[in-house]
Amino acid sequence: MRVERGRVPLLGIVAVATACLSVLPVETDAATPSFSCRRAANAAERLICNDEALAALDRKMAEVYGAAGKTPSQYTDLNSGQREWTRARNDCWRASDFRGCLEELYVHRIAELQVRYRLVPGKGPFRYVCDIDRADELKATFFATEPPSAMLEYIGESFVALQKQPKGPARYETYSVSFREQNGEAAVVWGKDAKEMRCTVQK
Repeated sequence: MRVERGRVPLLGIVAVATACLSVLPVETDAATPSFSCRRAANAAERLICNDEALAALDRKMAEVYGAAGKTPSQYTDLNSGQREWTRARNDCWRASDFRGCLEELYVHRIAELQVRYRLVPGKGPFRYVCDIDRADELKATFFATEPPSAMLEYIGESFVALQKQPKGPARYETYSVSFREQNGEAAVVWGKDAKEMRCTVQK
């Protein structure tokens, strides 16, 4: 086929264009969290955008946070607490297990919002008398979160603790608080380096 100087056949142009398009990177998200991955602002958000399980937790968080926001009486506490949580999430890159840190924070925060804003069914509170010289009683309310959790209240403080073992005596832990209960008897540690208390549920 004769080609005039300075001109390229149309079929040649199409072939070259197709070849170029085939090697261009396609911008697609590996996962779909509640935020735009094109605007991921830090290492935590970038990891979430490349991990579908974490992205699913982020979507769940957004759903639960929105439901909690419909509780006007606690709306200020909700916002400030979420800002603190977000800072902790973004600092997970400092942890030895970056992904594990993110997953743990998401799971706990979702349960905490569901418990504190009563978004899931609860059972209790159950009141316990402990073997120490305090007039304060310990209260435990149990919730059907995933995993199950307990709202523990004592000496003016409250914590949401997650169940750590599905079988045997119920064991709930969070930060420096642990609660193990079986047949109305509980072993409780309240605070770092604190002694274990033995508590009995009130009839």
